[in-house]
Amino acid sequence: MIEPGPLLSLIGTLVRFTTFTAMAVLVGAATWRWAMRGAEPASDSPWGTPRRWGMLAAALLVPLAAARFGVLLVEFRDPMETWGEAAAIVATLPTARVWMWQAVIAGVTALALVARVWSFATLGALALSFIPALSGHAMAVSPGRNWAVALDGAHVIGAGLWIGTLALLSVRLRHGPVLPAGSGPGLVRRFSPLALAGAGVVVATGVIGTLLHLDLAGGVALLGNDWVRVLLAKTAVVGGVALLGFLNWRRATPDYEASDEPTGILRTMRIELALGGLAFLLAAVLVVMSPPG
Repeated sequence: MIEPGPLLSLIGTLVRFTTFTAMAVLVGAATWRWAMRGAEPASDSPWGTPRRWGMLAAALLVPLAAARFGVLLVEFRDPMETWGEAAAIVATLPTARVWMWQAVIAGVTALALVARVWSFATLGALALSFIPALSGHAMAVSPGRNWAVALDGAHVIGAGLWIGTLALLSVRLRHGPVLPAGSGPGLVRRFSPLALAGAGVVVATGVIGTLLHLDLAGGVALLGNDWVRVLLAKTAVVGGVALLGFLNWRRATPDYEASDEPTGILRTMRIELALGGLAFLLAAVLVVMSPPG
């Protein structure tokens, strides 16, 4: 096995970041189908419907699984081995098998969305949300591995419910057909409790999951650990997203209802999504870092 160079590390981080983003959009598409559809008129957007975004996200997860396998192969391969020999060995590793399942489930989910079979697509989105846990730090937690996997999976689902649905809502308000008077604020109001639920799940699972990885007896000394520092940065970013969401709920949404003009709320939504993307990036960095203890 060779040590990954800066370029390979960057590629691996970008692949994980894109994977987290695609999973969030896919969960957001399922959320839209079951919880938001009734608030939206039946008309397509030139930028695509939530179903099409979900289909794209699911389809993208197939090559992303192959890319993760490729990165691991380059890291693992001994120069004395052929690529075929190294690939055969890597394919037997538990994490590689998890990514194979990612490719299979994502492909089936994309086909389910093509056929508009939302029950299968939703189950696929939920199953895919647990892939990061099954190939990450949660599998190293002992005792409590099952709890760690469940918490990490719920964390991804919460992020999709919150950030993934927000992304689809912003596309709908910004690039969709002209909405009937009042229906845009109706979409925002329908989304607010979903965002609150998603944020609550993200925070609760994040806190409990972190406690499974950290020995708080280390006290202030934990702040010297790089994993903890990145985790704190991610926590601060998530807090910023939550604060902007609160401001949207208290100020921007009433202004939107009064004027039926989405410019103001879209501005804060774009900032929320940018911070959400930064949180996904920091999560991608955390995956390859070792938590203390």
